[in-house]
Amino acid sequence: MHKKWILPSIVSASLLLTGMNTYFLYKHGEILNRTAISQTIEPVDKKDFQLFLSTRGVVTASDEKKIFIDSQRETVEQVLVKRGEAVEAGTPLVQFKHDEIDHQIGQLEKKLSQLQTQSQEIEQSIRDLEEYKQNVNEETSSSKEETDLLIEIRKLETEQRMVEMNMQNLEEEIDYLEKKKQKYVLKSNVAGIVEEVQLEGNHPFIDILVPPYFVEGEISEFHLEKVKEGQKVKIYPSIDRNNEYDGSIAAVSKLPSTQPTLHEKESFYPFYVELKDKSDRLPYGSHVHLAIILKESKNAPSIPKTAVVREKKKAFVYVVNNGKIEKRKVKLGISNGSDQEITSGLKPEEWIIAQPSSAMQEGMLVSTPLQVEKLQKETIKQLSKTEWAYSLLKGFLKN
Repeated sequence: MHKKWILPSIVSASLLLTGMNTYFLYKHGEILNRTAISQTIEPVDKKDFQLFLSTRGVVTASDEKKIFIDSQRETVEQVLVKRGEAVEAGTPLVQFKHDEIDHQIGQLEKKLSQLQTQSQEIEQSIRDLEEYKQNVNEETSSSKEETDLLIEIRKLETEQRMVEMNMQNLEEEIDYLEKKKQKYVLKSNVAGIVEEVQLEGNHPFIDILVPPYFVEGEISEFHLEKVKEGQKVKIYPSIDRNNEYDGSIAAVSKLPSTQPTLHEKESFYPFYVELKDKSDRLPYGSHVHLAIILKESKNAPSIPKTAVVREKKKAFVYVVNNGKIEKRKVKLGISNGSDQEITSGLKPEEWIIAQPSSAMQEGMLVSTPLQVEKLQKETIKQLSKTEWAYSLLKGFLKN
């Protein structure tokens, strides 16, 4: 008897499960068809953006000073500096001959030596007389002899003072001539680096490169209008790209570097970058890489480039608004690496889909995979007894 009910029971249970599963798939499918599943929902960030124009340059001097040597007035005896040597203001550059002054100093020093000898002899004579006078007093000599000794000593002392005065005059004259010799030394009036020493020709000179240094570069005519005075520049030495220096565009030439011809495809125009702090660490003549900042934005709305959906010439972003997808038109700004600046259409801390799929549409619910699984379980739990019966019947009918 019981065996007769086994087969019908199995068939009934199978039909029941089939009907319920069909209904659940149908009911839940209606929700899933309107739900976009994404693992890349993230807020709009804020970042700084810069648009660069890259080129190269070389460190050069902002000015050069030619110090001319008047070789017609004086004869050059010795050049005291050489090319590449650093000099300060006041550094001796050229020594001129001063034979006449040396001769005069020699004559004066000879006279001074004679007076020094005379002074020493007078001092010795005074000491001898003083000693003799003391001996005479001890032997009780006459007062006349003592008086004569005193008179002689006073004469010698007067002569000594005259000799010392003449010696002082000679020393002052020698000192004057020594100072005059300094005028026979040509000194630098600026600090810098000696670039050239030219003694040939009618106008010999010493050329000194004067800091602060500049960076000289060239820009193509196709980018000439983009480069303006005052623009910030990042400077990276070719030998060490990890070091960074700051500068700004000081001037842009209106004339090309070379005479333009019809055979050239483009002309290049010189420009100059003024270095700021630490410029003394960049050697004169060294090569550098330049990043001219054409445009920059501070704390601008930023999203991943992958979040941008392009349709023809327009750009859109899928924004999560109250749990649903909003397809919003945006305007793009500067892009740096994997980040994209948004100039209008988004605000910081709004939520967007960073990697949208082609199936996403306006108005769809948006959820993560974890939320979808939770939704499936909650749908089953929330069914009433009536819905269970209805689902069974609907499942059979759909089969």
